[in-house]
Amino acid sequence: LIEDQFPDCCNFEIKPFQHAGSDNAMFRLGESHCIRLPLTEASENQLQLEQEWLPKLSSYLSLTTPAVIERGAPSNEYPFHWGIYQWIKGENAYEIKPNNLNQAAKNLAHFIFKLQSIPTQGAPKARRGYPLESQDKAVREALLQIEDWGDEPTFELMWTDYLNVPKWN
Repeated sequence: LIEDQFPDCCNFEIKPFQHAGSDNAMFRLGESHCIRLPLTEASENQLQLEQEWLPKLSSYLSLTTPAVIERGAPSNEYPFHWGIYQWIKGENAYEIKPNNLNQAAKNLAHFIFKLQSIPTQGAPKARRGYPLESQDKAVREALLQIEDWGDEPTFELMWTDYLNVPKWN
């Protein structure tokens, strides 16, 4: 695929990348890129939306988002659209706790604030999301697992507050 569609990239080393997702196969491409190969048609549709919207959103956001480097097309070897993205160096917060949780929380809150301020005219409708109540049991079980991250009763109170936020239409 790389050789046929993006010959300038075919000299980069390709290495599998371990990740938690199941929608895409991912590979490192050299030191500064990664390849995302959707595994299903639904994943391909999501990838195409990302490729359209990431460039539009990135200028509004306070954290780095992956830049789309190349957009791959279906071929005889692979049936879906795919992509080459900028590799963002960093650590997985699931595996390595941030050094400063308060700053990490502030950064995330600022990111969400910026995300919510983006004009949505012409944006696709969200296809994810469930009422918070449907996630209550799983969240409370997860809260029991993170006692080493901080004050679990405070997290539980915060979650309860979120459950009491009026429904949004």
